Amino acid sequence: MNKAPGFHPLEPRTERLYRPLIETAAEWVATEEQLDDLVHDLSFDSTGGGCTEFAVDLEYHNHRSFSGFTCLMQISTRTRDYLVDPFALGKSLVRLNTAFAIARWSRY
Repeated sequence: MNKAPGFHPLEPRTERLYRPLIETAAEWVATEEQLDDLVHDLSFDSTGGGCTEFAVDLEYHNHRSFSGFTCLMQISTRTRDYLVDPFALGKSLVRLNTAFAIARWSRY
């Protein structure tokens, strides 16, 4: 795992609690423009700094399907939650590769 200089995944860090649900914005992402905004938001968070961590959860369906498919993608940063519709976006989801490939970011 090639992270930023001085980064060690097991070093102690200051705990940062998540915001209350009522204070966290949620966005449904179903168009390519919204997907581009999501990719940008994963690069630059609302505090003006870069997004350094985000969480991802995938809902997957494989009943009566040989290979299965992703039904819903949930991505959360410290300031916003995104619900991504993979049916509407299809192969455009490849645009998220940039966010998942940046070594300086933590993904949980």
